[in-house]
Amino acid sequence: MRTEETSEYLFDLAVDADGDSFTLVVDAVTPLMTTVRSDALGVIDMTRADEKLLREPMALLKLLYVALAQSATDWPYHADTVVERLAANPATAKDPRMAELRRRLAAR
Repeated sequence: MRTEETSEYLFDLAVDADGDSFTLVVDAVTPLMTTVRSDALGVIDMTRADEKLLREPMALLKLLYVALAQSATDWPYHADTVVERLAANPATAKDPRMAELRRRLAAR
């Protein structure tokens, strides 16, 4: 059963993965995840927006798309900055998940 607590643990596991295994861990955990509480997502220091995570923009997009709430008002502080940085990346700019995250931002 998918729970917030399990999803928070899986989110942390993915974020803490070293750069080489980040994508593999994201691919493994996202099918098991649901939206997590916004305070749990504070784990990503949104200001450093984890340069290591931004090196794998598609994996980060996949993780955030699953983890972020439908309402952007429930997103953690600076999550919008990370989404905008991903939106500026040519690798993720045209992805439909990015369009959906930006739509959520615009609706807040």
